[in-house]
Amino acid sequence: MLEKISTDFVGKIYSALTYGSGDINFLCSCIRMQNHEEATNKPVNFAIKLLKINIMCRLPFLRGRAFSETLGESYLSEAFLRPPVVELATGVLDNRRIITDIFGSAVVIMKSGAELFSMLEKSSGVRGFAALRARLDDPTKPIEDIYKVINDRLGCRVDFNDELELFKRYCIKNRYSVRLLDIANGNGLRLTAYIRTSYPKDFISGLLSGFGIFPDELLTTAYDAPPVLDEPDYTGIVSGNFKRFMKGYIKRGCQPFYYPEPRSLMEKVRKPRLSPPFAGIYDGLCGLRIFSGAKQQSLEYELAYLCLAPAIFGFALSTSRAAGERMVICVCGEYSLFAEVLKRLLPDASFDPSFIPSSAGADDFVIYPCGRNDLAHADICSYLGLAPENAEMLFRILRGAGGGAGAKALSISALKEIYSAVFDFADDFISYLGQSGEDLNIDGSDCLALYRCGESGLKKALGL
Repeated sequence: MLEKISTDFVGKIYSALTYGSGDINFLCSCIRMQNHEEATNKPVNFAIKLLKINIMCRLPFLRGRAFSETLGESYLSEAFLRPPVVELATGVLDNRRIITDIFGSAVVIMKSGAELFSMLEKSSGVRGFAALRARLDDPTKPIEDIYKVINDRLGCRVDFNDELELFKRYCIKNRYSVRLLDIANGNGLRLTAYIRTSYPKDFISGLLSGFGIFPDELLTTAYDAPPVLDEPDYTGIVSGNFKRFMKGYIKRGCQPFYYPEPRSLMEKVRKPRLSPPFAGIYDGLCGLRIFSGAKQQSLEYELAYLCLAPAIFGFALSTSRAAGERMVICVCGEYSLFAEVLKRLLPDASFDPSFIPSSAGADDFVIYPCGRNDLAHADICSYLGLAPENAEMLFRILRGAGGGAGAKALSISALKEIYSAVFDFADDFISYLGQSGEDLNIDGSDCLALYRCGESGLKKALGL
């Protein structure tokens, strides 16, 4: 009798158990994606799973166990499975209007306010600027008024436009959320953007148009009242901020489409402690790539992107920085994995890297002239702090499928996924560094810690 219960009843159970908090809503949606058939055919079992999530998220002494995923051990793309954007859009299209807060969902901000203020203090040379700017930060006040107070109190002339330009450099489009808004807008839904910010509306409008977001109505907390809810039953709320933005609209009858910021998911994953600022950039870019919702990545891709790619890209980045305008000679194949990553980093260099195929006993490393008669070499093991005898898998991947005489051939399908992940990681970081202008150095010890997390899984995938 309990095996089959109406879809409406299942929907009521789901709604009752999923709107307690952002974590509850997100984890329950993941469970639903993983158990489509169980939700309909065995609703009691499904409801028990939802109750368990509620208990773990609500009780303080269990809250830390709600997110138990560990880098390298958990299949994160599966654990945090999101519905394809077209599937989510079918629910969105049941409405006549969409209200969204943009920041934290469609647009990810890679630096916190405190970090931006500190950068502005350093560039302006005005001592005490960061602390005062943070103290006066109020999204209900226009930025012009905030800076007038700052300049009067500190006796300086810092231009608020400097903050706007800096903020813009650290904004990245979340393709999943932007596509969702685009589908809604293209199907005639009225799109209202209500953004919590002090920044001028013309600046926000230009920023959004650059990301392909064109709201019918643009409102901000500094210049406008909250949007009027004329048809709450036919209004969808798209946001990554459940408590501050979405929950109030849910109580008024609106339909929620919660999308937690991808970076926040990466921050919940158990992983080695990384050095700043790499830690924040890693969480932000990896979250956008792995949890974009565009598609569920393979386990091999995920492990390579999160654990292997930082080592190869970090070494290539340090090599390109150390070389400067000097010739780089790489002992590796011209079309090897490392060579392709290095060429991505040096597209406009005044020289082309030279590549010398490695001999039977040689491993991939780099030589660059550092003086008239002196040559210095840097190898990836030294960069990582990894003993060469413990780097067999790394070198096998760098050499490719064959791996040299007498070596066991690697899984071609796994290797293809790994190469794709490394190239995507390199492209994502290069794009970010080009946009932000940030001079990032990636510490080899961080890369080694990440590599260790994924080493066992990658070995298994490659058949080693």
